[in-house]
Order: sequence, then C-alpha cells, then structure tokens
Amino acid sequence: MLARLLVLITILATPAFAADELIRRAEPRSCFLFSWGKGPNWKTGVPIEFHRHYLNLKQPYVDDRYFDPTPDALTWIDRTVAPTISQIARVDGRIVLRVDYPIDGKFGRDIECVMLAMETAPKSGWFAPFFVAQPELFSGLFVSSDSIRIGYVASLEFSGTGAMRTHHLFDLTGSHPVAVGAASAGRVRSIDFDTDEEYKEALKMFDLEAKLLNGEQVGADQPAAALESKPQGKEKPKPESEARTQ
Repeated sequence: MLARLLVLITILATPAFAADELIRRAEPRSCFLFSWGKGPNWKTGVPIEFHRHYLNLKQPYVDDRYFDPTPDALTWIDRTVAPTISQIARVDGRIVLRVDYPIDGKFGRDIECVMLAMETAPKSGWFAPFFVAQPELFSGLFVSSDSIRIGYVASLEFSGTGAMRTHHLFDLTGSHPVAVGAASAGRVRSIDFDTDEEYKEALKMFDLEAKLLNGEQVGADQPAAALESKPQGKEKPKPESEARTQ
C-alpha cells in the first residue's frame, strides 16, 4: 500500500508539459549526424535545445534523404519505443546523456538510434545534442590525455565489410562538446596492394586509430572513407566508464 501511495504521489508531483514547451530554439551548436544506409555522415549546426522530459514524448530521427550538411536532417518523431537513458558523465557540473533506442535485431543491429547530448547549464534539465546516429553498430569510451582533460570517443562500426569502423573524438570540457579528431580503419591485406610501400602506408591507419583511442587529436573533424580491408582480429573498445567529476 505504501509503495502504491509513493507512486501516486510521484505521478501527481510530476509536472505536465506540452511537447512544444520542452523544445526551444537556440544558437546553433555543432552536432554530428549519421545514417548507416545512406545520407548524413557529417557535422552541422543544430539550433535546438530539448528538456529531458521531451524524451518521454519524442525521439530523434536522422533523415537519410539529405546528403549535404543541414540541421534539417535532425528531426523529432513520436516516440515508438522506450529508450535506455544513461547519465554517463557529469563534466563541470553538466550532465552528459547517452540515449539508446533499441531495435528488433534486424540486420544484426541492436540500436535503432543513439544520441549523445550535454546539459546546457548545471541542473537546468535542458540539453543540446552533439552526436545523433542511426548506426549498424556503436560503442563509446571516455579518454583523457595531455591535450584533452575529458574526451569521449563515439565509434561507428560495420559488420560483414572487413570490420570497418570510424571513431569520432569529442572534447567535453568546453561550453559544448567539440569534435576534435576522427580516424577510420578497416581490413588491410598485403595482397591488395601493388607494392610494399603502399601496404606500409595503409598500415599507418592503425597508428592513427590507436592514438585517437588514447585521446590524441588526429585526423580531420570529418572522417575519410575507411579502406575496404583490415588485418584479422582487432582489440575490442574499452567499456564506457564514468568520467571524472570536475
């Protein structure tokens, strides 16, 4: 009986908001958008902020009809499935959210959409997205280095194509997360190259990948296309963990 009363009190105490009260226009902030089939694979300025309660009503969607950078590629649709919302860090008092929307396992995928967003001010409840993807496979990890106090690597991976993957490094310590590096890797076989020099040059991608996964700023903020090959086996990404509270 006591548990039921507590649930009822919680429901009555939760404010009711209309959807349009939970999203607002703001100065454009950098956000990387990706759709694994086609379309977006770039960053653009997204001029919106959303309240955490908005996730009870709507979910992000990356429109794959756009091929050039535009904020119009990020839209919001009625929520069809309850997401997994994880508070993965608190950086300088502001919460970093990871929001996963599950899928039925079609094509081996287990995530329909993943969004990373940071609170715009401590304890405000308002967030700005900095990464929204409809991936085939996704993983993430926190990194720290001499140049980045707290960073996050968002990794997009592809099965059945030489285990190609692209990593995006974000610096979380500014007013809004900034993409500061990217690296792509895939299968590399000596038989795919005409000379030993070309083969050795292709292997350098793994050095860049290792540096980025250690929090070093390498590559451009827009990824180059991964090569279509990679050596057998690869080290699994480190698991996500709490970033240090600053």
